[in-house]
Amino acid sequence: MKALRLDVPIARLLAPCAAACAIVGCGSPAAHIKPAGVGPLGESPIRGPLRVELWSDSTSVRRGEPLRICGRAVNVSTEPVTLPERPILLLSWTYPGGLRDNTIRPVPESQFFQPAEVVTLPPGGNLFFETTVATRYFWRGGVVVFRGILHVPRNQNPAIPGMPAGRFASNAIGVLVAE
Repeated sequence: MKALRLDVPIARLLAPCAAACAIVGCGSPAAHIKPAGVGPLGESPIRGPLRVELWSDSTSVRRGEPLRICGRAVNVSTEPVTLPERPILLLSWTYPGGLRDNTIRPVPESQFFQPAEVVTLPPGGNLFFETTVATRYFWRGGVVVFRGILHVPRNQNPAIPGMPAGRFASNAIGVLVAE
């Protein structure tokens, strides 16, 4: 077995791990979000026909308790928009101090949707969804900022028109995670 060299700077030893984490997002420094407050933190960006909004029923949770995050996709266009009935919501969060983490799950780039798997939103229509975050893995308390990305796979069924494909970012929300 090869012994660990203690004269090597720790940054050099951790560089391969840091590079891998930066690629998937875990533990990488937040470029634009530093935990600041609780509740909604600004407006949702609008990209294409959708605005994605997140909120939580509570502005604080004890570390280890589940955190329920709710959301909705709003059709901000003047035309009907078709979306998956059960959208894929990817979450990322920024811990106090600026480190980031996220939910890692496979997401299809395209999918053949059946008519029973989609819903058509009229202009101004909403599609509601929710998810739960297990805070038992959070390594410390403080204000944590959450953002969501609603992922819509490219529709391969030509019989279902009006489905935008891509990733639609949400607003940020702050939640106090107590020790």
